[in-house]
Amino acid sequence: MIKNRVLKTQTNQKPKQNRIVTIFGNISLFLGALLIISSMIYLLVNLDKSDKLVRFLLPVIIGGILLVLVSQLINPWRHKMRRKRIKLFR
Repeated sequence: MIKNRVLKTQTNQKPKQNRIVTIFGNISLFLGALLIISSMIYLLVNLDKSDKLVRFLLPVIIGGILLVLVSQLINPWRHKMRRKRIKLFR
């Protein structure tokens, strides 16, 4: 729709889908942060066994980092779903 030389684009996304993406992004962010923080605290509490635990907890820490990265990658797509105003003649 063109109104006053401004093109208002409407998104094809439904509000429910946008809400689901937001919830998934927040859950993955909190879960990743929880994995990283809890594994670091567990390593600090058990310093005497840290050599054996690093081999076990390193994949958990990497998984937590990947979850945080996925949640940050979701954010730009979520912001693109909102309405934008594009000027036509300037």
